[in-house]
Amino acid sequence: MIGQTRKKRTFVFTDIQDSTFLAGKLENEYSELISRYRGLIRDNIEKYGGQEIDSAGDGFFIVYNSAQQAAGATIDILRKIGITVWPAKVDLRVRIGMHTGEAMQTESGYTGLAVHKAARICDAAHGGQILMSTDTAGALKQEEKKQFLLKNLGKYHLKGFETPVEIFQLNSEELKDKFPAPRAVPALPVVAVLPFRDELNKPENAYFFDGISTDMIQSLSRITGLRVVARAASSAFQGSDESVLEIGHKLNANAILHGTMKKEDNHISLHAVLTDIDQEKTRWEKEFEAEMDELFRIEEEMVRQTATHLGTQYRAGTHMKKGPQFRIQNIEAYDYYLKGRRFYYQFSQQSILFALQMFQKSIQIDPDFALAYAGAANCYSYLYMYEDPGVSNREAAEQFSLKAIELSPSLAEAHTCRGVALSLSRNYAGAEECFEKAIALDPKLFEAYYHYARMSFASGNLQKAAGLFRDANRVRPEDYQSLLLAAQCFEKTGFDARAREVREDGVEIVEQHLKLNPGDTRALYMGANGQAALGNSMMAIQWLQRALFLEPDDPMLLYNAGCIYALMGMEEEALASLDRSVDEGLTQKEWFEHDPDLNGLRNTDRFQKILKKLDKLTQS
Repeated sequence: MIGQTRKKRTFVFTDIQDSTFLAGKLENEYSELISRYRGLIRDNIEKYGGQEIDSAGDGFFIVYNSAQQAAGATIDILRKIGITVWPAKVDLRVRIGMHTGEAMQTESGYTGLAVHKAARICDAAHGGQILMSTDTAGALKQEEKKQFLLKNLGKYHLKGFETPVEIFQLNSEELKDKFPAPRAVPALPVVAVLPFRDELNKPENAYFFDGISTDMIQSLSRITGLRVVARAASSAFQGSDESVLEIGHKLNANAILHGTMKKEDNHISLHAVLTDIDQEKTRWEKEFEAEMDELFRIEEEMVRQTATHLGTQYRAGTHMKKGPQFRIQNIEAYDYYLKGRRFYYQFSQQSILFALQMFQKSIQIDPDFALAYAGAANCYSYLYMYEDPGVSNREAAEQFSLKAIELSPSLAEAHTCRGVALSLSRNYAGAEECFEKAIALDPKLFEAYYHYARMSFASGNLQKAAGLFRDANRVRPEDYQSLLLAAQCFEKTGFDARAREVREDGVEIVEQHLKLNPGDTRALYMGANGQAALGNSMMAIQWLQRALFLEPDDPMLLYNAGCIYALMGMEEEALASLDRSVDEGLTQKEWFEHDPDLNGLRNTDRFQKILKKLDKLTQS
């Protein structure tokens, strides 16, 4: 009997990329492929003196006594896979990950964090790529029996590990050596921007200070090599009595930009501080005294100092307001724009109407202010989708979005709102062109990917939607919506394992988000959907009931409640919620027609009646 002893070994995991897709494509030939693949791996294990621990599905868990054995074996595996002719001439791509460390040896194999780390490193690899931890790379250098080509890819966050892991790529002259970034979140410096405190405590200035922090978050998020804490998370500490260090630890931030501000007529006084949370010291601090028309110069300086002190490369023009895509000639118009933006992001009927008034006032003051037109277009689109499906709202959304593009053709936000507006009339080709243009203009604009994905989802193109939702999440890793919606798409296109993995990540982000924003109904019902799909029915019902208690008449919440009930087999509750969502103003018939959560309801008489009700509403 082996008992339980700790052994230092190199743990290797292999996995076939897109195995579910291959199984569907090859059908009967897939078993032949898997059989030959397993034979190739097992011959290799014997050749290099490894030990097969598990071979569930299409993956292998292998243990080697040394890092050199593991490196030589994995290079040989990929070389032989590359020269083998597979059924139907499939381009078989296998990803490999390894880690060297101590684990508990038992009768059934090995257990411990070292094993999990190797598995997570494998998850981060692309097909045809070999990744390893810094421990394995260091062990290879110490052994010095053979020179291996290693490339440092930097540090990444691996699921289940609080500390970032430095990852290396193992190269060989015989293998491909160029791949996209690892499939994990890069461990970049994380900065949070807290709402600036009003020294005068004037409630009427709250929108203005909120706008400054939002602008700073958007500007910093455009800097390569820097991660920015989401606005929803940082704004949860507005007015908090907690210290900056306490807030920083709760937000998992390396640094926080914060300070105080006074706004008196057209004059502003601002005290900005960049606090290093890790070293518990001030990195940078400065007092600003200026007129309102110098606000953007001050914001640019704060962005530059933050980026520089966090070790990232700053380029002039990174700040969104300094670029050619942003045109502000009147600070009063911008003032009203900030008010409108603040109301818009509250996402209620009354707040959208207030936002629309503010955007219209901004346009009256400066008829050439493109962002105000884009804001108004978004308001009309929202009203059409969730409150009043009248033709006038849809046409207004199209007119205002078109005007925004005419005024500023290089404004990505203008093309995004135009895409949303065109999708309302099911002009999917035109909308797609707008979204593609927006992404080309600003590859880091989350809204462009997100709304493009939603349109693809609504039109039934789930495979494309999955990719776009993942792109949206790469731009904004803390966004749970894009992950949970991507999971639905993966599941319904046959990628069940990928769907579960992405959904688990999304639910985990929701849990963290709710700790700071317990009353966020969107997070509650999106998370409830994820919990239901994962089989956690009790938690799903608990979160959904919390959301319905807070906003019982919200049409989008009622629609999602219908989806959640449908996932749990509660047909009557599902149909009742869907019916009510239409009565409360929801008009997105495409979602009723294509949402995979509702597949089990579409043949029922009551569901067909709901579709007919939608037809009458959208045609009136």
